[in-house]
Amino acid sequence: MTKKILLLFCFFLFVLLILFISIIKKETVRPNVILIMADALRPDHLSCYGYARLTSPSLDSFAKISTIYRHTFSSASWTIPSGYSLLTSLHPVEHRMRSWGSVLDTRTPNIISSLHKKGYSIGIFGDQELFFKNIEQNFGDVLNGFHVSSDPFDATKNALEWIDSKKSPFFLWIYYLAPHRPYRPLEPYKHMFAASSDVRVPIKKTEKSYEGGWDYLPEMFTENNIDDPSYYVSQYDGAIRTVDEEIGKLLKALKEKNLFDNSLIIFTSDHGESMGEHHLYFNHLYTLFNEIVKVPLVIKNPGQREGRVVQENTGLVDIFPTICDAVGLKKHKDFKGVALAGLKSGNRLFLASAAPLGREWITAVIEGDWKLIKYAHSMDSDTEYIKIFFPQYPKSLYQLFNIKEDPSELVNLIKERNDIFLRLRQYLDRAEAFDAGAEVEVGAFALDEDSKKRLKSLGYAQ
Repeated sequence: MTKKILLLFCFFLFVLLILFISIIKKETVRPNVILIMADALRPDHLSCYGYARLTSPSLDSFAKISTIYRHTFSSASWTIPSGYSLLTSLHPVEHRMRSWGSVLDTRTPNIISSLHKKGYSIGIFGDQELFFKNIEQNFGDVLNGFHVSSDPFDATKNALEWIDSKKSPFFLWIYYLAPHRPYRPLEPYKHMFAASSDVRVPIKKTEKSYEGGWDYLPEMFTENNIDDPSYYVSQYDGAIRTVDEEIGKLLKALKEKNLFDNSLIIFTSDHGESMGEHHLYFNHLYTLFNEIVKVPLVIKNPGQREGRVVQENTGLVDIFPTICDAVGLKKHKDFKGVALAGLKSGNRLFLASAAPLGREWITAVIEGDWKLIKYAHSMDSDTEYIKIFFPQYPKSLYQLFNIKEDPSELVNLIKERNDIFLRLRQYLDRAEAFDAGAEVEVGAFALDEDSKKRLKSLGYAQ
């Protein structure tokens, strides 16, 4: 009898030991985090978001087993402030990263530093040279892998080679510059979506119109004096398909390496691109309309095998909290985003900023179905921008849109919905007051001649 009791007791201890080991193993096996980004990518030009052209077959397949967020907003109209909102879960008025050489306050919680402290290897690869120079300046001491490539194909190759050299857990960030302008896809994508229309837009050749856009095509990227905007849309779509092929290679390799299932994989963009909406052709710097601030967001959680579609508003500020939940990091009290795995419906507030005109920024607040845009007081009333939008300047500094009923943002409802205008204006006023007097610290990294040419080719300098 005693022997049986002893055997039962030993069996019981054995079961407890197995359970204890499984719990410890579960706690120590942390998911890899893979962040895939494509610059200047509009969600409505992806076939998984309903676009008529098959621009994203690889992402379409990925979205079928992932969660696709239909209404995700960027925090800015260009890369630096948008990228750092993603990294910090703060709005640009809070992290204040607004120039190529800006230096992030070392006390600011961010994805890269937080995952490094958690024991993650950090690998960053891509062909966005200028943004990555800033990333290297701010985080160079914690990077286990870093390479700026000359094209998207090399970026994928370097990322996969780095994965082979690392053990889990790791954070891989791969950033594809395409489809940022100038749109130059290679064959077969250059002519894959080629189309023509009866629409013609002037190509201006004056220095003033270099960056381009206001009812004309920017000379900086026009080909053979082609003045049909549909041609450049086809090149944009071809650039998207190019990146999609590289994403397909990456996802296939992750599966072959048995890294796909247990990884948190996030796909998104930093901002969109205007294709002629609101008079702006092939630019993204100057407005905060939906074609600029809406971005794709597709997330596969570890172990996820079934697709979901989320209609609630989300933002790039939600990515850091989402990563925190997945890897067991404590979320910071100042986060402006939330973890998307537990997202609940509600009228959340999102703040976005556009590139500065003078010393002031164009800002917007999004709440539920509403968006309020505030324009800078310092805008010169003689500019084309003012002539197009505000012939009654300076009386009309605001635009209020119901982005659900009027997704193209054509009808300003300030007079009709003055109650909503006043409420949202208070939020923008508070953000402006918070930002008053803030100085941006500019880093020491200098742009060499090649980098200056690169900056010019992207439309950020003359």
